[in-house]
Amino acid sequence: MKKSWSVIKSSYINALAFRSEIVLWLFLHVIPLVTIFAIWNSIYSNQNEIRGYSLTMILQYYFMTSLIDSFTSTHFESWRVKEIREGKIDFLLIRPLQYIQELFLRDIGGKALYLTLALPFFLVLFVIISTQSGLTFPNASIFQWSIFFGLLTVGYIVQFLAATIVVLSGFWLEYAEGGEHFKFVLLSLFGGWMIPIPMMPAWLQQIVNFLPLKYAFAKPIGIIQNTDKLAISDIVYIAAFVFFLWAIVQILWRKARYQYSSHGG
Repeated sequence: MKKSWSVIKSSYINALAFRSEIVLWLFLHVIPLVTIFAIWNSIYSNQNEIRGYSLTMILQYYFMTSLIDSFTSTHFESWRVKEIREGKIDFLLIRPLQYIQELFLRDIGGKALYLTLALPFFLVLFVIISTQSGLTFPNASIFQWSIFFGLLTVGYIVQFLAATIVVLSGFWLEYAEGGEHFKFVLLSLFGGWMIPIPMMPAWLQQIVNFLPLKYAFAKPIGIIQNTDKLAISDIVYIAAFVFFLWAIVQILWRKARYQYSSHGG
């Protein structure tokens, strides 16, 4: 535990060097969010409801997607793959902590700093936007919020495992970091980040409802908006999907250790 905490603390301190960049990215998040709000305000100018969604609900939806993304997204694939390609992980392979564990703890440390800056930012942003539009806070029960944050935890684990698969593929693929963009596209389209599921074409709704990616954005938001519920079958599906990703990570890691080589220290 002491070793794990020291890695998290070290990662948090190292991330402080990039706090200006983090703040810049937070402000850049405002541009697409405000643009989306303006578009939907225009769409709802002549109607009160579209496929069961009022203007308030749709504004809540997109604000929550940005908040969820702050909690669950991972962005370590590119530089981690570069480390592998350049043979710079030798020292990580002889440390007491396993390489996968080190990936996780360091990402937790960086995520802690990001959330330290992001949560006050989103709170201020919410207050500003709510005074200029119909944005309100979802009226959900404590139980619904508990499920929401539980799904956020699962969402982060899924994204971490997917990112780790991308990193481990770097032991074989020259430009494996491209998988990060593929992961983003899949989550955006099939996770409900781009548009709520009820507003999708019928054929796309069938695909999204079949895939487990809906638990990343659409499902947790639906729960706190009282438009969806979490069933036992959902829990089984989530557990099976997480186990599937974990198994792939374990298989890749066992093979990757014998695939890696470096020269010249």
